[in-house]
Amino acid sequence: MPNMRREYLELVVEEAAEVIQVAMEIFRFGADDSHPSYHDGIPDTEALTIEVGRLLHCIDLLGLDPGLLQGAKLAKEEELRKFGPGGAYLKEKRGQ
Repeated sequence: MPNMRREYLELVVEEAAEVIQVAMEIFRFGADDSHPSYHDGIPDTEALTIEVGRLLHCIDLLGLDPGLLQGAKLAKEEELRKFGPGGAYLKEKRGQ
């Protein structure tokens, strides 16, 4: 992991917390709610999209193995299909 630096890990943690914060706002107030003091009053679903994008960028900075990341994503998808919430959605998405 050539780019694994403390600063990058701190950014990942910070951005992950932002994703959690917006997700909790959606749980509490609904997906279409917005807050003027946060992201210029855009809907929380847009704020979530922005924060996830920022998190993904920070994850890219870590320089993690892309093949391992893709394998982990596929394994999680399979796990959710079998055991977790959204299993029916994932089966429908893949046409299974």
